[in-house]
Amino acid sequence: TTPSMGLVIIPPGRDLVNAVEKRTGSKFKDDHLKDATEALMRLSKGTGLFKEIEVRDGKRTLELTIVHDKDDSTCTELWSENDRLHDQVGCPLCSAALCATARVAKVPLRINKVERKNDKIEYTLEKVVK
Repeated sequence: TTPSMGLVIIPPGRDLVNAVEKRTGSKFKDDHLKDATEALMRLSKGTGLFKEIEVRDGKRTLELTIVHDKDDSTCTELWSENDRLHDQVGCPLCSAALCATARVAKVPLRINKVERKNDKIEYTLEKVVK
Protein backbone atom coordinates (compact mmCIF):
# COMPACT_ATOMS: atom_id res chain seq x y z
CA THR A 1 0.00 0.00 0.00
CA THR A 2 1.06 3.57 -0.50
CA PRO A 3 1.50 5.80 2.50
CA SER A 4 -1.29 8.28 3.04
CA MET A 5 -0.50 11.96 3.01
CA GLY A 6 -1.39 14.17 5.90
CA LEU A 7 -0.87 17.52 7.54
CA VAL A 8 0.54 18.10 11.00
CA ILE A 9 -1.04 21.01 12.83
CA ILE A 10 0.50 22.37 16.01
CA PRO A 11 -2.24 22.18 18.66
CA PRO A 12 -3.27 25.55 20.11
CA GLY A 13 -2.78 24.22 23.66
CA ARG A 14 0.81 23.05 23.21
CA ASP A 15 2.43 26.27 24.44
CA LEU A 16 0.27 26.27 27.57
CA VAL A 17 1.38 22.69 28.35
CA ASN A 18 5.01 23.67 27.73
CA ALA A 19 4.65 26.66 30.08
CA VAL A 20 3.13 24.51 32.85
CA GLU A 21 5.93 21.95 32.46
CA LYS A 22 8.53 24.71 32.66
CA ARG A 23 6.88 26.35 35.68
CA THR A 24 6.46 23.10 37.60
CA GLY A 25 9.73 21.49 36.48
CA SER A 26 7.82 18.28 35.79
CA LYS A 27 7.26 16.77 32.33
CA PHE A 28 3.97 15.02 31.49
CA LYS A 29 5.90 12.45 29.42
CA ASP A 30 7.56 11.27 32.66
CA ASP A 31 4.19 10.40 34.22
CA HIS A 32 2.44 7.04 33.95
CA LEU A 33 -0.99 6.53 32.42
CA LYS A 34 -2.35 5.01 35.62
CA ASP A 35 -1.59 8.36 37.30
CA ALA A 36 -2.87 10.50 34.40
CA THR A 37 -5.65 12.24 36.33
CA GLU A 38 -3.22 13.28 39.06
CA ALA A 39 -0.69 14.42 36.44
CA LEU A 40 -3.28 16.53 34.62
CA MET A 41 -4.19 18.24 37.87
CA ARG A 42 -0.85 20.05 37.46
CA LEU A 43 -2.35 21.61 34.35
CA SER A 44 -5.35 22.69 36.39
CA LYS A 45 -3.23 24.08 39.22
CA GLY A 46 -0.87 25.71 36.75
CA THR A 47 -3.63 27.67 35.02
CA GLY A 48 -6.57 27.80 37.42
CA LEU A 49 -8.81 27.39 34.39
CA PHE A 50 -10.03 23.85 34.93
CA LYS A 51 -12.43 22.87 37.65
CA GLU A 52 -11.90 19.17 37.02
CA ILE A 53 -9.90 16.91 34.70
CA GLU A 54 -10.17 13.12 34.71
CA VAL A 55 -8.64 10.40 32.53
CA ARG A 56 -9.90 6.81 32.43
CA ASP A 57 -7.74 4.26 30.65
CA GLY A 58 -9.28 1.52 28.53
CA LYS A 59 -7.44 -1.03 26.46
CA ARG A 60 -7.54 0.88 23.20
CA THR A 61 -9.17 4.11 24.26
CA LEU A 62 -8.96 6.84 26.86
CA GLU A 63 -11.89 8.78 28.26
CA LEU A 64 -11.00 12.39 29.05
CA THR A 65 -13.45 14.54 30.99
CA ILE A 66 -12.85 18.27 31.33
CA VAL A 67 -14.89 20.67 33.42
CA HIS A 68 -13.89 24.29 32.87
CA ASP A 69 -13.96 26.90 35.59
CA LYS A 70 -17.39 28.55 35.65
CA ASP A 71 -15.82 31.92 34.82
CA ASP A 72 -14.24 30.65 31.60
CA SER A 73 -16.52 31.38 28.67
CA THR A 74 -13.96 30.72 25.90
CA CYS A 75 -14.88 27.07 25.41
CA THR A 76 -18.63 27.78 25.46
CA GLU A 77 -18.32 30.65 22.99
CA LEU A 78 -16.14 28.71 20.58
CA TRP A 79 -18.43 25.67 20.80
CA SER A 80 -21.47 27.79 19.92
CA GLU A 81 -19.63 29.40 16.98
CA ASN A 82 -18.31 26.11 15.56
CA ASP A 83 -19.55 22.86 17.09
CA ARG A 84 -17.01 20.84 15.03
CA LEU A 85 -13.99 22.67 16.49
CA HIS A 86 -13.65 20.24 19.40
CA ASP A 87 -13.72 17.24 17.03
CA GLN A 88 -10.70 18.70 15.24
CA VAL A 89 -8.40 20.53 17.69
CA GLY A 90 -10.46 21.77 20.61
CA CYS A 91 -10.54 25.20 22.16
CA PRO A 92 -7.15 26.31 23.51
CA LEU A 93 -7.85 24.89 26.99
CA CYS A 94 -9.27 21.57 25.79
CA SER A 95 -6.35 21.38 23.36
CA ALA A 96 -3.93 21.79 26.28
CA ALA A 97 -5.64 18.95 28.17
CA LEU A 98 -5.49 16.78 25.02
CA CYS A 99 -1.78 17.56 24.52
CA ALA A 100 -0.93 16.74 28.13
CA THR A 101 -2.96 13.51 27.91
CA ALA A 102 -1.07 12.45 24.78
CA ARG A 103 2.24 13.14 26.50
CA VAL A 104 1.26 11.04 29.50
CA ALA A 105 -0.08 8.25 27.22
CA LYS A 106 3.14 8.30 25.17
CA VAL A 107 1.20 7.43 22.01
CA PRO A 108 -0.64 9.54 19.44
CA LEU A 109 -4.33 9.92 20.19
CA ARG A 110 -7.24 10.30 17.78
CA ILE A 111 -10.45 12.04 18.82
CA ASN A 112 -13.22 9.50 18.18
CA LYS A 113 -16.04 11.30 19.92
CA VAL A 114 -16.64 14.50 21.84
CA GLU A 115 -19.75 15.49 23.75
CA ARG A 116 -20.64 18.62 25.65
CA LYS A 117 -22.94 18.37 28.65
CA ASN A 118 -23.37 21.80 30.25
CA ASP A 119 -19.87 22.78 31.44
CA LYS A 120 -18.46 19.26 30.94
CA ILE A 121 -16.59 18.13 27.81
CA GLU A 122 -16.17 14.38 27.36
CA TYR A 123 -13.66 13.02 24.85
CA THR A 124 -13.28 9.42 23.70
CA LEU A 125 -9.72 9.08 22.43
CA GLU A 126 -8.30 6.19 20.46
CA LYS A 127 -4.71 5.14 21.10
CA VAL A 128 -3.06 5.10 17.69
CA VAL A 129 -0.47 2.34 17.83
CA LYS A 130 1.01 0.20 15.06
